[in-house]
Amino acid sequence: MAEQALSPEELKALMDDGAAKPRTGSVVDYDFAHPTRLTREQSRALKRANEGAAAAMASDLLAVLRAPVPLALSGITEVGFAGLRSSLPSPTVILVIAAPPLIERGLLVIEAKLAFGLIDRLLGGPGKPPAQLRGLTGLERGLLDGLVKKLLERLAAAWKEIQPFTPAVESVAMEPAEVDAIPSGETLVCATFAAPAEGDFAGGELQFCLPYVAIEPALARLGKPVRFAAAKVQPTPEQRKSIDQVLGRATLEVRVELGTATLTIGEILAMAPGDVIVLDQGPKDLMPGTIGGKQRLMGRAGRIGRKLGVVVERVMPIAKK
Repeated sequence: MAEQALSPEELKALMDDGAAKPRTGSVVDYDFAHPTRLTREQSRALKRANEGAAAAMASDLLAVLRAPVPLALSGITEVGFAGLRSSLPSPTVILVIAAPPLIERGLLVIEAKLAFGLIDRLLGGPGKPPAQLRGLTGLERGLLDGLVKKLLERLAAAWKEIQPFTPAVESVAMEPAEVDAIPSGETLVCATFAAPAEGDFAGGELQFCLPYVAIEPALARLGKPVRFAAAKVQPTPEQRKSIDQVLGRATLEVRVELGTATLTIGEILAMAPGDVIVLDQGPKDLMPGTIGGKQRLMGRAGRIGRKLGVVVERVMPIAKK
């Protein structure tokens, strides 16, 4: 007995069932120019620390302003200083922070509407910023300084277990283009905090940023298992002399990065002799220098006779292992 042929409808159903199902999933953006350096464990540790800072800062603001400001951590991000600076609107309150024992400077960035809202609440108002945002007056700057001091104290306390530092405001700017205390190519680790708008209170964001190179040694210790170290044997004077002689003759390559630029594929393909590439760095920016492949100095370009040279402005500390 011959097998019964399938109907067109049955054939179509079989073909539909056997068709390859389209793959589903989220697409994640990846910046090849600025690859992510933080590990998952490091990001978690920074998130925990800054969540505590957000709660402490909100508590301080409530005590000072006599009104709740529910500050919350929005996220931990890595961003180049040039990218951060270009993304900030004008005006924005930008405080350059000295953070000894760290050599590098940090930033506290406060959205203008949030800064004016906090000042208005401090004066007994509802927290409403002016219709036209502008620079701070001397009086407003003095009022904001008191709040900033408390915020920095809370941030330093939260970071104490990761990287201790003593923050102090070094300078204040309202125009992003005026800030040049950090090299344009420097990667910053930023904690972003947000205060939601409520009624007349405009809310806004503030960011606390530290250069990655400044906290890299501390971050490297996060998540590492504790090991028992073997007893160290000190070398004899003869051995030390021999070691010093060998190390004294060793050579290391020193490189200084003049600057960086981002070009489209079309611009690269159309490149020709005589074209001028505009770098992200400004003429006053410090240039990062590496020794043996690791960033160890910041300097400025100059001339020594007929040759180019670099004046060393800052030397990075060697990370202790």
